[in-house]
Amino acid sequence: MRRARAECARLQRDGAVGVADLRWLPFADAGFDAVVCADNAVAHLMSGDGVTGALREMRRVTRPGGVLLVSTRDYEQARQLHPTGTPPQVWTARGGLGSVAFQIWDWRADGKTYDLQHFHLVGGGDAWRVARRTTSCWAITRDELTDCARQAGLANLTWLLPAESGFFQPLLMAQVAG
Repeated sequence: MRRARAECARLQRDGAVGVADLRWLPFADAGFDAVVCADNAVAHLMSGDGVTGALREMRRVTRPGGVLLVSTRDYEQARQLHPTGTPPQVWTARGGLGSVAFQIWDWRADGKTYDLQHFHLVGGGDAWRVARRTTSCWAITRDELTDCARQAGLANLTWLLPAESGFFQPLLMAQVAG
């Protein structure tokens, strides 16, 4: 939220910034022109019912004619290959500290869901701090997400892949019928 508020301030724009469960958004009906659900958030809902419910809520708070934008990992190949994680990302943080982040994925027997451990190391020399977060994800394919969006009553469904959009994850664009 801090980054979102800082970006709004930097761009001199007003923006609603908050944290909420995707399935129960604390906003009025038709209150937004657009809703963005980014960075694989829907995968944490773990089922078609959960994702469809979240998309219904996003539709509810978006005005007729408004747009929903949902980004998710590209799980098509992952569902076949079952990767064990993500490669480490390494960068220099503020103040010259080093930072390393990576994930370990433990696929469940169904081959569609996995338990994720996210590690983030920050420091330098002999002083490194390690943070570990855990979660579970449904490796939802584009077809599955499209089906959930249809069930949620969304229209004009369009996929933009990274080569088309320049964004690192596939993007589902949908419109709220009006």
